[in-house]
Amino acid sequence: MDKNVQNEDRFNEKEHYRKKIIEMVNGINNRSILEYLETFIRLYIEKWG
Repeated sequence: MDKNVQNEDRFNEKEHYRKKIIEMVNGINNRSILEYLETFIRLYIEKWG
């Protein structure tokens, strides 16, 4: 498979997951859940990059 096609597939897959995560978060109305998720994501990224 062409490297450009592979890179495009990976980009499309990442964008798919980003959109799904954004949709899920946008659907959350509970402040406590949003606070928990923000803390979890921030700490996860700090530790695992």
